[in-house]
Amino acid sequence: MTDLIWTPRPAHNAPVLFDVRGHRRTGSLFAETSQDKNRHPVFTLKDYDHNGLISAYNLYMTAIDEYDAAITMVGCMTHWRKLMASSWFMTGDPDRNFTGLTSWRKDMQARDASQAKALLINKMKEGDRQAAQYLMTYATKGDTAGLVQSTKPKPLKEARRGAQNKGQEFDLDAAFENITQGQ
Repeated sequence: MTDLIWTPRPAHNAPVLFDVRGHRRTGSLFAETSQDKNRHPVFTLKDYDHNGLISAYNLYMTAIDEYDAAITMVGCMTHWRKLMASSWFMTGDPDRNFTGLTSWRKDMQARDASQAKALLINKMKEGDRQAAQYLMTYATKGDTAGLVQSTKPKPLKEARRGAQNKGQEFDLDAAFENITQGQ
């Protein structure tokens, strides 16, 4: 599991977050979209820190959730919603080499699924049968990374039936033994 980094959270009224007219900054906050010669950008939209600027993507991915990321970056949800109203922020721009919030959300979902799976595997190795059953249900589903929009998960009984209908034998006890023995 990735350790979360501590980053100072700006107050919702920090001067760096506002333009000379007192409006919340959007495009001028980021190097890739800034056209304001009077204000220096605060972040980069690249997925790595660049030219002394902090990567907004990395801040997002090290946050607990989107709310935490919003508060870390811009100090309040009002400002975050203003950013979300910008199409370039939501969808990114491949010509300028950055992705948008829509892509970041998928990455965060995959991160969370991977961390949850790692915790379940550890629980299974400790002998937790319920964790094994849960993992087996999702292993038969095929999308364990959380990258595909999914429907409501099938109950375990239905997942067993689905595996058997595909010609696969589903033996939870044997699967649990193999996993706990490291095979």
